[in-house]
Amino acid sequence: MQKLAVFCPGALPSHPAPQRNYCRYKYLHSDTWASSTGHCRAELFPQYKTCSQKVTTVRLTTKLSILALVFATALAFQPAASATTLDLVYNGTVVGTATLTQNGSNVDVSISMKSGFAILGNGGDIGVVGSVSSKTTINDFSVAGMSADLKKNGTIGSFTFNDLFKLSMGKGNGQTFSTTLNFTINNASNISALGLHICIKFADGTCAAGNNTVFVETSQAPTVPEPSTLGLLGTGLVGLAGVVRRRLFS
Repeated sequence: MQKLAVFCPGALPSHPAPQRNYCRYKYLHSDTWASSTGHCRAELFPQYKTCSQKVTTVRLTTKLSILALVFATALAFQPAASATTLDLVYNGTVVGTATLTQNGSNVDVSISMKSGFAILGNGGDIGVVGSVSSKTTINDFSVAGMSADLKKNGTIGSFTFNDLFKLSMGKGNGQTFSTTLNFTINNASNISALGLHICIKFADGTCAAGNNTVFVETSQAPTVPEPSTLGLLGTGLVGLAGVVRRRLFS
């Protein structure tokens, strides 16, 4: 067991007058003190008024160090919001990006188009590939008045999605376009791809006449560590901190 020595300036217990310094020590987890008249390495132990002060300081400092290690490890591996940016590709060219951020049980989406391209709002579709449920919805659009309704069929042309939503602006059949769009996919996770209608000839706030609206899909999502994997790693490190604590106090 580890011995804790304390330098106590003063006389030996058997001598009333100070003749030499002595060391008191005890084993950790024990209440019994012992004394030694051997050479005390005074430089290793600051001088305190009583031995008990030194013991309290040593034990408290060690405990605080262990707690700080465990706390820092736990904070480092708390599940955090994970963002993934996907490219929107048309004819082999990147025409925009979609950033997906898992936020609890929802996914926040931010789409930005490059110059000359825009998102079809009223009448356009948004397809989702990932873990969805009967409770999955899309709302909180950055464009005022926009809403989305789930379609019965998840297929559009050669594209197939887990869920497909129809966008509406409440303006009949008139088309609307925007170069950026933010929204939230509720009750969803692990979204690996999105699809949407876009204008490929957008200028001066309008889409050129003719067949200039197409449906495009994002590139495949990169592989990232799942929150559960990070959590297991964090748990392992916390356990390691516990082993270190036992070694220090045994």
